[in-house]
Amino acid sequence: MEERSSEPTELLVRFSRGQREAWGEVYALYAQRVRRWVRRFFRSAFEEEEAAQEVWLTVHRMQAHFDINKGPLAGWLRALTANRCRELIRARGRRPDA
Repeated sequence: MEERSSEPTELLVRFSRGQREAWGEVYALYAQRVRRWVRRFFRSAFEEEEAAQEVWLTVHRMQAHFDINKGPLAGWLRALTANRCRELIRARGRRPDA
């Protein structure tokens, strides 16, 4: 489990307030981890890339909902990643074959 001490409090506060620079810093810190988490759901590189982009889009949309008092950012990102990947898999099952 990730420790809170690895996440600077001032960065988390700026991130939760929607600061653009903070979002970029969070992306730089967590991009590789998010890709690793996405890889657990998808086999092809194309699907992994699309899913990672979808996850980061969701992070951007949900940024203001992150609450520093409810837990570490890594846990929040991991939950968002898993939920978005599951949604993508479910949606894929509803699409007709090409």
